[in-house]
Amino acid sequence: MMGVISCGTEETHDENNDTHETHDTEVNNDVDEVFSCADFESPVTTETREQMEIPPTDLRNYRYCEVLPAFSYGDRICVEVYNTLSFNDCPREDWAELNAENLQEELDAIQVFLNGPRHWVINGAEGNVGPTSAKISSFGNLQMSRPGLLDLENLNEMPSTGVKYIEHEVARIPLYDKKLFLKEDFFH
Repeated sequence: MMGVISCGTEETHDENNDTHETHDTEVNNDVDEVFSCADFESPVTTETREQMEIPPTDLRNYRYCEVLPAFSYGDRICVEVYNTLSFNDCPREDWAELNAENLQEELDAIQVFLNGPRHWVINGAEGNVGPTSAKISSFGNLQMSRPGLLDLENLNEMPSTGVKYIEHEVARIPLYDKKLFLKEDFFH
């Protein structure tokens, strides 16, 4: 947090004794507020779980989809990561009905990214991915949880100079941090 501390004097007057006292004062005026997506309150509606699909023990090639709404928060961009794991396998007809521009307007987001359908290239995931995992919301007919939150300076953080992936720390719920590598053109 940046701030300005100014020092000065304060004079008090005691009318009963007709005396004056002077003391040093210190004033801390915050100039710039520091923002973090950890403090961000999402406008996306939280709801009760209605969909349930137990994912296979081996996630490799298991179908899923993600919706990533991006919101401006002070000087930060907070990108919520919602995915269908443990809710559904992202049926094609339901995914096809989603429209990024409509969701952007509905959520009052600065942008919404639709990532899917995709298939896991990992065999497993650690952390709470079961029925009590994180915030639950629906996008169209697809219910999803929010296991992650990206804290970005801007949506143009992704390099355009031949680098295929860039490392970002992801705040996950529950708190287990892993690294996420996003393709250079993911936000374009």
